[in-house]
Amino acid sequence: MSTMIIDRRSNSYKSVRRAKELAQEIIRVEEKIMRLIKANQLNFDVYYDETMGWIVATSYCQLGGCVVKYISAEDEWAAKKAAAVLTVGGNKPSADDVCTSCREEMYQDQI
Repeated sequence: MSTMIIDRRSNSYKSVRRAKELAQEIIRVEEKIMRLIKANQLNFDVYYDETMGWIVATSYCQLGGCVVKYISAEDEWAAKKAAAVLTVGGNKPSADDVCTSCREEMYQDQI
């Protein structure tokens, strides 16, 4: 059996080293995601809606607090993981839109 020695200056060595660093970073992020889910420290609301199924609310109506934008998920775990990934990325739900119902109600009140 032969042993291959890789020169530390070679591209192969650098590629292997970078791959190991990336693998360690992926593990670190995945562990952080798991901790956030277990501690329920998500920046996003996750819930089951009779019509839409499991969702992650990503945007709320400025007027009524209704969910304007959301991410659909196949099950509760997928929804929580999506919310955790967004949270790890430093994201927070926005409130920069008005839903159709509240917009119509606002116009009706002005008449």
